[in-house]
Parts: sequence; structure tokens; C-alpha cells
Amino acid sequence: MVFYVWVDDHVAVSPMPSIGDIDELSRVFGAVLILVQPHEYGGFIDMVIERWTQRSTDIYYLPTPDFHPIQLLDLHRAAEWVLAHAEKGVNVLIHCKGGVGRSGLAATAYLLLKGMEFYDAVQLIREKRPGALLEECQFRMAEDYAEALSSIGRDTLNAIIRVGQKHGFGRGIRHASKSAQLSLELSLAFVPEHSKPVFIASALHGIGWPDKPLYKYAARAIVEFQELGPMRLISARYLEEIAENKDLSPEAALVLLSHILDETYDQRVHYLDIENYPGETRIVLRNWLDASRIVRDASELAPKIEEFTGKKAVFEERLYV
Repeated sequence: MVFYVWVDDHVAVSPMPSIGDIDELSRVFGAVLILVQPHEYGGFIDMVIERWTQRSTDIYYLPTPDFHPIQLLDLHRAAEWVLAHAEKGVNVLIHCKGGVGRSGLAATAYLLLKGMEFYDAVQLIREKRPGALLEECQFRMAEDYAEALSSIGRDTLNAIIRVGQKHGFGRGIRHASKSAQLSLELSLAFVPEHSKPVFIASALHGIGWPDKPLYKYAARAIVEFQELGPMRLISARYLEEIAENKDLSPEAALVLLSHILDETYDQRVHYLDIENYPGETRIVLRNWLDASRIVRDASELAPKIEEFTGKKAVFEERLYV
């Protein structure tokens, strides 16, 4: 029988259960967030999900590579799902393969959504599951999610997801997630007062693609969705600037830059480090695959970063290992 550790009264984390564990676990848990990839169950993930559902267990399947973060909007959706069940008194099991990295990140996001302070949530998860959130990219995603809840807000995050689902995320929710995450890191470093409209525009820049006019369709859709709040009008303006190929405002340039930083659509840039030196700002891409093309294309927007800082802006990559 696989062991599990309770995070609070209704949510627990565990290593990957065997198929034989499911019968017993289903007597305790009414919902399971599964984070492993299909190959980690030897290709039998459909059989595993069927076994859980046969025992009237709700399943949220969010396959995520080991040692990688759950992408931002996916992380928020998962946290909302876990919280919704827990608030109804349903016990929820979160598991990846070892029950530490991916599971620790998801459990931390749930605690943050409940209202816990970031470092209190991290400390609790690390006490419950020693080794959790030691992978820097997963820790940084937890930190970015905490910043998103604070700077963007739960209601706006949910509204962004509804717009994306209504119109189609274009190049996918994970590209939208990565663009939004990196735009948040950039805007908090350079223009924190504009972080919300930059985030909205970055998350939704691709909706309607490839059938609709790029950026213009997204701008119209954002304006029409009033649940995004008054900042949506500024977000739409940024996208219109990009669509019209104007001399971009620095804020609109951040939106375009957030797309370029995931222009390979595989989330190879885990996070950014912004390093400030006398006369120079260095934007460091922490990537797990070669990002030389991304650095080249992002560097074309360096003059816009320089408008924020008054210093030379340099992009570089440092392989994340």
C-alpha cells in the first residue's frame, strides 16, 4: 500500500500508487490529481484512470514531465479543482511519481489559493514532504503563482481561463501559461504598475489562432469580456499596437517579448533572472533546451527594455540543469 501524507484535513500527497492500491485508496479519497506522464505508468494510464473512475473517484489528469514545473494557468486550474473538492469535504489525493516535486508544487498552489502566505505554504509542504520544492524551476513557479494571485488576482485568472476556453488558446494553454508567467516576471521587474494588463494581453495574445486575425481578434475578444475588468482596455491596446506593427510602447513590447520567449512552443525557458549591473541590465533565460534562437529574436527588443532602465539591455541563456 502506497503511503500518503496529509497536507491539511482534506488534501494529501503521495508517490504513484500501483493499480492494486486503488481499491483501498478509493475508500479514503473521492478525488485524485494525477501528474505523471503516461510512460511512468508503463503505458497503462488509461487503465489506471478507468480503475479510479469505476470506484466513483473524480480524476484530474495533468501530465507533467518529471523535474519540470506545472505551467502557470494549468497550475491555477488544478488548484481550483482541488480546493473545490476540499471545500465540499471531499478528500483529494495529489500524486506524481515520487510524491515530492510535481505533487509538492500542486499542493503548494492549493495552499496559496486557500490564502496561505507563500513562505508559510512552502515551509509546510517541506515539513510534510522533505525534499519538496528543492527543484529551482518548481520553486520559482510556486513563487510566480503566489505573485499572480497577489498582482493579477484569482478572479482575473479565472476570467482569463474562461476567455481562453471560449475562443481557444490558439497555440495552447501551455504557451499561454508560459507567456503569462514570463510577462509577469518582466513586468514586475520593470513596470509593476502595469503588470495586470501586460499579463492579460500575454495570456490571451494567441486566442483565435490560426483562423482569426492574429492579435486583432484577441484584442476585440478581451474588450468584450467585461469580467476581465477595466484593465482589459489597456491590454487590448497593447495587442492592437502589435497587430498594426507600430513603434511599440515599452509595455506592448513586453507582451510581444513574452511570446518570443516561448516561440518554440515547448516551454523550454523555465524562468528568467533579471540581473542589474552598473550600465547594464542582463535578462537571463534559464532554459532546459537550447535557446539561442530565442535569445537572438528577443535581443531585437532590447532597446525597449532600455527605455525602462536607461541602461544597456542584454539577453543571454544559461542552461538549467
